[in-house]
Amino acid sequence: MSVDSIIIHRSEESVTPEAVLRAPMQEVTKTWEGKPLTRPFRWTLVLDPDTLWFGVDFPKVKGGSVHFAHGEFVEWLAQQGDVAELFIMDPSGRYQEFHLTGEGAWWAMNFSGYRERSAQSTKPETAKCYVETVECGWRGVLGIARSWIIGTLDKKASGQVSACLHEGKTVSFVSSVGCPSYEPDFHDMRSFQSIAVSSL
Repeated sequence: MSVDSIIIHRSEESVTPEAVLRAPMQEVTKTWEGKPLTRPFRWTLVLDPDTLWFGVDFPKVKGGSVHFAHGEFVEWLAQQGDVAELFIMDPSGRYQEFHLTGEGAWWAMNFSGYRERSAQSTKPETAKCYVETVECGWRGVLGIARSWIIGTLDKKASGQVSACLHEGKTVSFVSSVGCPSYEPDFHDMRSFQSIAVSSL
């Protein structure tokens, strides 16, 4: 089951990663292919005056760990282990992709169109990473400066939240778009959903 829209919670004051994880969360309970998850994949987005925060509550999958240092910037983390992903698109079709792992490694990239990296793409100078292990998986937060975000993060934008869950050589794909009939592709424009704005 998909969510109706991706909710961004706006805060007039700066927030902490711990506060992000206390914000209302959205969730999906099945993989792209319709297989039930052992527990829901949950997330929240919070926008404060300086930072876009991406918080996740990630279901545990045996053997799905990557091995990078906390705060390390690593390209294409999704190909190397369990990862939570956020996509944000502006009305022109440009979009950004963000990754976070349970170890606090992260990645970000700008795209000018479908899987086309922007020639002007630059790495965010800093990111705020927070992760904690819980009994059934891990929870984490990635904070990116608003100045690096494309567009205005309002109802004119669109987005998607997704995850790759590795178990041995098997990868399960999870998306806020639910269980669509087309092949799993987080970059497919049909996978982007409307954004709704809520006050925190």
